[in-house]
Amino acid sequence: MRFLFSVCICLLWSTAISAAPPKWFSSNMQSLVGTWVTSNQAYKNENEPFEQYVLEWQWGVGKQSIQGTLYGVENDKKVAFWDFRQYWDYQKNQGILVQYGINGTMGIGAMYLEDDKAIKIQQAFTDPTGKTTQEGHLSTLNNNEQTTTSYSISTDNQWNKKRTYIWHKN
Repeated sequence: MRFLFSVCICLLWSTAISAAPPKWFSSNMQSLVGTWVTSNQAYKNENEPFEQYVLEWQWGVGKQSIQGTLYGVENDKKVAFWDFRQYWDYQKNQGILVQYGINGTMGIGAMYLEDDKAIKIQQAFTDPTGKTTQEGHLSTLNNNEQTTTSYSISTDNQWNKKRTYIWHKN
């Protein structure tokens, strides 16, 4: 009887431990909270007139998620065009990033720890016409600097590099 009781306690304890988000995910959320700024000079054009991008992250209720808004900055005016929610999905046991665009496009996908320091995100984006594309991001965070590279993902899961930004936390 004592053995059975010990096994039950161990199972309950291991379930409770595995239910918590992993340290890399919690640390990532903690580090992202705040305001991040990057230059868009390398990609600025007629259709994308922004000099900078600003990404503001804040804690959600109970510090179980973070919420963000991405702004383009043109002539010192901020224009919001993406909202984000990052959280740990306890049922799937993985990090999730959801994005909502100004034109109704929505992206959702999983987050993974790539190599003990890089976060890999793969999302499916669906626009208002129902068209779906796959996009990815690889991000490394080092103190108050974050490097993000975006990728388009082909139907055969090939990641094709698009842009790289270096963000600085204010």
